[in-house]
Amino acid sequence: MDRDRLLEVLLNLFEISHRLVKLDEKPWNFGVGEALTRAEIHMLSAVASREDASVTELARRKRITKGAVSQILKRLEHKGLVEKRADSRNASRLQVRLTTKGRRACRGHDRMHDDIVEAVRHHVGDLDEQTLSILHSVLDRLGVLLDRFEVGKE
Repeated sequence: MDRDRLLEVLLNLFEISHRLVKLDEKPWNFGVGEALTRAEIHMLSAVASREDASVTELARRKRITKGAVSQILKRLEHKGLVEKRADSRNASRLQVRLTTKGRRACRGHDRMHDDIVEAVRHHVGDLDEQTLSILHSVLDRLGVLLDRFEVGKE
């Protein structure tokens, strides 16, 4: 493998990943009149997939702390996207559910995902299945390599 060509490909990948990170950090409006962060919209999606979920369940599903879930839910509740109420069987357990506005945000988020898939299909739709399979394999291998560089990994 030509070192210079590989370096060129890696630099391009780093540039694209940097741009993706910047996009990922940008709050988006999903049709509810206010911007939502990535963490907020994905928490809404987690609540949507399991109505009346508890903070503990959401933390486990999102692989974050209960404190982090509580902070995100507080912002979402303030924005009128979720409501919390005590579990009728266990008063110390809070249940979370989407409001009408929260469901509208989730539908907007789903539409955004559909739009992204269509845009990607439009720009790389001429790639055959074998090429896409190779791309998928390369990205998987790079993901494994990156695991070695994460903090705390050896």
